[in-house]
Amino acid sequence: MRSDSISSQSESGSIGGINGGITKVTETTFARALVDVTPQLDGELGFQLGDLIEITEILDDDWFYGKCHNSEGLVSAVCVEILMENGEEKDYSEAKFHQTEVSGSSFNSVSSLQESVKG
Repeated sequence: MRSDSISSQSESGSIGGINGGITKVTETTFARALVDVTPQLDGELGFQLGDLIEITEILDDDWFYGKCHNSEGLVSAVCVEILMENGEEKDYSEAKFHQTEVSGSSFNSVSSLQESVKG
């Protein structure tokens, strides 16, 4: 098993889709975990490299809501690869890829979400 691990830490922004624009996924959509993620706050979904995550909502380009291992929570888009969208394999020819660094990375986190919701 890969020893790289990511813990989400606030870098700068908030989740834009949280105040509107949340898309409920109507077809089963799955993502594969690209790294280990340890949740730091309530609301974050923890998972390990290679885990299959069911995506249930798309909050914005950077955040999903998903289920894995009988738990559910927020999933950073940079930590997963979408495998199926609308029942078909995802076409990556025009996909926007995020450059990430596994060790020492910072990500927008649930703390940013909670702060933006509190207002």
